Amino acid sequence: MSSSHSTNPSGYEKRDANVRSLVGVILVSVVVIVIAVVLLYDYFIAVREEVVLENVLQPESPDLKALQAAEVEVLTSYRLIDSTRETYQVPIDSAMVLMAREASGTQIR
Repeated sequence: MSSSHSTNPSGYEKRDANVRSLVGVILVSVVVIVIAVVLLYDYFIAVREEVVLENVLQPESPDLKALQAAEVEVLTSYRLIDSTRETYQVPIDSAMVLMAREASGTQIR
């Protein structure tokens, strides 16, 4: 038999648990967990704001502005595309009016 059985024949601990130490450990654990949660939450908010700033609020790139200007030019200007077929480019607004008149059978002026 082991020495622990020879000194304690009943098989269980005779001493009470130290409640003060147990409560202290629990309180310290709770405080550490709360501090960790608060710090992680603050970190999450900071990272989220940085991502929003980078992706949403960042100014437009010069390439994007140039592309948009080229698209506006194509959609709002007149141009001769093919002189042999007499194909012309007209602004999108005018083209929609012409198509609507053509579809309704109204005379085009």
